Amino acid sequence: MELTFILAFIGLCAVSAFRPPWAFALVLLMFPLEQAMQAHCPMLRVGLGSQLVNYAVALTSILACVRVFFKGNGFVNSMNTAMVATIALYVWSAITLVWSPGRVTGFDIIGSALPYFFLIIVIAPLLISDVDELGQSLRVMLWIALPLGVIFIVSPEFTSLYGRIGIEVGIGKRSNPLAIGELGGTLLLIGATLRKGLLPVAGSVIRTVAVIVGAIVAIKAGSRGQFFIAIFIAVAFIPVSAPLRNLSAFLSALIGISVVIGAASVLLSTQLEGLAAKRFSADSMLYGESSVLGRASNLFVLAAACLQSPLAIFIGLGYNAFSTLSEGVGEPYSHILFADALFELGIPGAILMSMIVWTGCRSMYQLLRFHAHNPLERAVLATASALLVSQILLVNKQGSLWGTPVLFPLLVVMVRIKLNEANSYFNQPETREW
Repeated sequence: MELTFILAFIGLCAVSAFRPPWAFALVLLMFPLEQAMQAHCPMLRVGLGSQLVNYAVALTSILACVRVFFKGNGFVNSMNTAMVATIALYVWSAITLVWSPGRVTGFDIIGSALPYFFLIIVIAPLLISDVDELGQSLRVMLWIALPLGVIFIVSPEFTSLYGRIGIEVGIGKRSNPLAIGELGGTLLLIGATLRKGLLPVAGSVIRTVAVIVGAIVAIKAGSRGQFFIAIFIAVAFIPVSAPLRNLSAFLSALIGISVVIGAASVLLSTQLEGLAAKRFSADSMLYGESSVLGRASNLFVLAAACLQSPLAIFIGLGYNAFSTLSEGVGEPYSHILFADALFELGIPGAILMSMIVWTGCRSMYQLLRFHAHNPLERAVLATASALLVSQILLVNKQGSLWGTPVLFPLLVVMVRIKLNEANSYFNQPETREW
């Protein structure tokens, strides 16, 4: 079994090195893929082996970037507003360590996260330049995430602790259930919204299975936020993926929404027991660990600390300042990325974050309008948009800047595709308005 997993992973990396959209999918699914490999390959749990999957994905992505470069104009519009603002945001966060009370641990966090920054923030957006490549990447994500989801559900290596599945990766150390839960939400969203581009009949079956498997994975990971956000976003974006222009489209959307809501309801009533059921209870979600009120409290703690210093209002408390506040003991960050950008990084951080989100979301909307009459491209963009919106919500529930959330490459890719398409039509008489 171990050899099978290793050979499959090597084969996937080898193909992805020559297909940039595949490499992009690998980057976005790197952390759950790493856990699946570690579960079945013990040598990947300790020492240098614990980073081998990440190194392999990084090398694959670099080779794919080289291929993009030699295509000619492969990196055009890569340094767009969203990309420049994202890099500036990270640089500014490092600068704020100069006055941050959490500078010591902050330096350690940034030092260990730098390789991921270059892979996820800098390299990954170079791998996608148009809607077709984006569609290829989403389909590959589906084909990778679906077997991964099944592995997380059926593999005896993944055991439940406090209502969250994972594996032991060291003495007293377990894998991150958030990565598993995020894969579940991603799989659910792709299954619900990628309504074109798969096999006509089998595609519907595969997407339905993806929705069910994704929901089960999110539940077993104890990932309440990923589960409910994915359900909400899926229902909202199914009509975007397949516009309700006739009775057939209406019935298709109705069936899709029914599958998502029906599967969620049935699975919540059958898959929850013990501590897992307690995690999904209303009291726990409102008042318990990692609850809504807990996140709101973190927000108020940061705001109060910032208001105590007139200078901090302008330049922020400094990156990682939350971990030094008495109320932040036990939590290394506030889990609310937008709050960190405003209160830890000050006005420059808030402006840069606003620029990134605004330009990315605006490009997303323009692309959806531009491709509204092409069913395949509309479905691809609706799926990517659903993932993007879900990420915006997730980073304000569990996000940290140097946790390098995939929100940023998704936003940058949206801007890049929009600029590439606008440029390609610029000198044509039939150009449509953006």
